[in-house]
Amino acid sequence: AAAAGADCVKFQSVTFETLTSDYENIELKEAVNKITLDKKWYKKLSEYCLRKKIDFMSTPTYERAVDELLDTGVKAFKIASMDLTNIPFLRYVARKNIPIILSRGMSNISEIDIAIRTIKGEDNHQICLLHCVAEYPTLPEMLNLNQIPTLYKSLGIPVGFSDHTESITIPSIAR
Repeated sequence: AAAAGADCVKFQSVTFETLTSDYENIELKEAVNKITLDKKWYKKLSEYCLRKKIDFMSTPTYERAVDELLDTGVKAFKIASMDLTNIPFLRYVARKNIPIILSRGMSNISEIDIAIRTIKGEDNHQICLLHCVAEYPTLPEMLNLNQIPTLYKSLGIPVGFSDHTESITIPSIAR
């Protein structure tokens, strides 16, 4: 990522137990365990990113991951769209008082507004929203990029784009 000119590289901090209560689903457990990043790698990856002059970030999906990631010196948290309505989790993250990037996914404007008010209610005003479609991969005709300026005008916070398309063109035209 650094060699390609990126400013930041983002990982996912998930565990099978924090994603589902379907503990009997062996296939799902095996799939999640394959992508689970062991917490001992957080510090190593953070240090490597520092050497490469690129920011390290991860999307925490449970409170313990928030604290473990803070120990690495992360400069922001990205909240997965599945957690945008998880009010207790948003409060916990907001209290850490570092920037929060919210992914909207399938959330409506009311849910987004509640999330923003929740974070601001913890005296954290460092919020950015990412417009994205929770479809993998997303077809370009599903994007509705006009949502970006509409969300910005409605919410008064910076709004970016999280791309799930297979296109290299779409991110460059999303404004």
